Amino acid sequence: MYKAVIFDLDSTLYDCDACHARAWEALCCYAKEHLRLEREEFIRCREENIHAPESRLGMPCAAG
Repeated sequence: MYKAVIFDLDSTLYDCDACHARAWEALCCYAKEHLRLEREEFIRCREENIHAPESRLGMPCAAG
């Protein structure tokens, strides 16, 4: 049973920025391999659609 949960919101415990950069790079590689989207195209599609869930729901949400 879990007795505690720790949230690191300011990179005190580990370097969140480095983890985010590695995750983003892995996602871009996945998009290229499985979706046949070059990095620039994938980033453009993400930027165009990042607020789509909020638009559809009519309110802010964490999915965006």
